[in-house]
Amino acid sequence: MASCLVLEEVEGMTTPDPNDEYLLYQTLVGAWPLETLSDEGHAQFVARIQQYMDGLRAKAKIVDRRKDLFKSQASAKAEAL
Repeated sequence: MASCLVLEEVEGMTTPDPNDEYLLYQTLVGAWPLETLSDEGHAQFVARIQQYMDGLRAKAKIVDRRKDLFKSQASAKAEAL
């Protein structure tokens, strides 16, 4: 499937990853206004979507850190046994 988003390399990873891209499309389809937006309304819509995606990314980082902490604690316990 061809991507419409511009992909770039950041810290050795291509962004957005396919899951983030899919979530963005789902979000846009679900949130797209039925009426035509003014230029100001369009800018506000874009800003809201960007804030939403940034918030999800921040939450995902917290979850990843917790998973990493749990894995390191579990491996330390296993080594202690």
